[in-house]
This record gives sequence, C-alpha cells and structure tokens, in this order.
Amino acid sequence: MNLTYGFQLQGQHQEQSVGLYAIGHETQTEISYRWDGKHRSDRHCFVFQYTLSGSGAIKIADQIYHLTKNQAFWIEVPSDHCYYLPEDSNHWEFLYITLFGNTVHQIYQQLTQTHGHILTYAEQSPVIQLIQSTLNEVNQNKITNRYQASARSYQFLMTLLENSSEEQSTNKEIPSSINHVLKFINDHFNQDISLDDCVKQSKLSKYYFTRQFSRYVGMTPIQYISHIRIQKAIELLLNDSDSIEDVAKIVGFQNGNYFAKVFKKHTGKSPSSYRNARSSMPVDHWFIN
Repeated sequence: MNLTYGFQLQGQHQEQSVGLYAIGHETQTEISYRWDGKHRSDRHCFVFQYTLSGSGAIKIADQIYHLTKNQAFWIEVPSDHCYYLPEDSNHWEFLYITLFGNTVHQIYQQLTQTHGHILTYAEQSPVIQLIQSTLNEVNQNKITNRYQASARSYQFLMTLLENSSEEQSTNKEIPSSINHVLKFINDHFNQDISLDDCVKQSKLSKYYFTRQFSRYVGMTPIQYISHIRIQKAIELLLNDSDSIEDVAKIVGFQNGNYFAKVFKKHTGKSPSSYRNARSSMPVDHWFIN
C-alpha cells in the first residue's frame, strides 16, 4: 500500500511554529528504496517514520539501527543519516509524518537529547493513532488549508511530547486484558463480534473494560472493530478479482449495502470509487494553497 500526501501551503506562521509537509502510509519492497539525509531536495524538516510490519534500517552518523514492528525513527533533514530497505528484508510497511517550523525544531531537539532518535510505540498508542486519524482526514479532504494542517501537526507534537515526558512509551504497556481483546478482534474481525463478546474475553466488568479500552486504544471496542474491518477492506479493494459484495463478506459485513455505508463514513468514498481512484491516481497528492 502506498498512500502519500504532500503539502505546499503558504503561511509565515507555519515557518515560525508548526507546519505539515507530508504524511503517508507506504510499503516498500525494492532495495532501491533509500533516502540519504545529506542529499535531499526537501526543505528543512523533520521526519517521524513508524514501522507497521516488515523491517527497515537507518544509519545515523556511524551507527546503524534495524527497525522492526512498533519502532520509529525521528530525524532532521538535512543531516547525516540514511534510511533504506536492507537486503535481508522483503518489505517495509510504515506510516510517516514530516513537519517543519521553529517549534518542531525545539521539540525535536528536546526529545532526541532525552530519548534518542529511535522510539517504540504500540500501534494503538495515542501517537500512532493520531497519525492514522490525520491520514484518514486528509484522505477524506477534511484537511485542505494551512490552518487545519498546522493545528493537526501541533496536536501530534503535543501528543508526542506528552507520551515522552510522562513516561517513555515502551514502559507504558497496554494491560494484558486489553491486549487479549485486541488479539481476539484481529483474529475474528470477520465474524459477528459484539461488545459483550469483547467484555467476556477481557474478564472485566463492562464499565471498567470499556473505559480501559478507550484509554489505551483511543477508540471504543466497536469503533476498533470497524477500523480493522475497513483497513482489511482497503487492502482487498486493491485486488480487482474480489467483487464489492465479496469484500464485504470477507471482512465481516452481512451485506454490501451496509458495508458501503460504513466504508464511506470512514474514508469519504464508496468502495467502488475508492477502488477506481486507487487504480488511477498517482501515489503523491499535493495540496497547494
């Protein structure tokens, strides 16, 4: 999957504080994938890239870091670094967000001095969920001007800062009861799962479970089920051999009509429109204002 959006939005306040330069979700499979931080034409910016699956690598000065699921790097461009798909990896799937501005620079220096360039976050953590939700909003054309982009970028920075200042996220483990339910949902998302099924798996009271789940995952159990189903549906829609009705049933919806309604609510497009757009649009989408 490659879904990349770039922003060229005018506004001096962004240079002075926080601006969004690019955001995306990509899967790289070719060893030719390589970004040298000393030879890039990008403006002065800061890249946060989070591994969803597979593995990648980044060399910072003379140190090489191998990145696997749940690991992220936070790097300044330009600087002495190079990130790439290593020869022993068959793919690298990741989310990324690229920011610029004086405030970004200050927070970048603060966080890297304290925690370094390599960070670890659960996929359900507020930091990663905020990248996902921002990407979804861009995909739905809900972020189209410099003020909206700057606001979401600042929110990301504050979430990053909050998670790092309170406690490094590697130590903020999701409770085993919630992790158990997350695994249950991911293994059975195509079945008829109810809130009561999730509560039963957690072995907690319904009230306490729903509060804990929302706290650590950032959404309700039912919202998370829909989120997983739509993410799986997006992957299937790239395969033209599956009809819309087939995709609906594969991911757990009883009929295509209801699936189309939920899909459009999440993505802003019907399943057929999304499939057609994905097959015809270029990878990079630039918003200019």
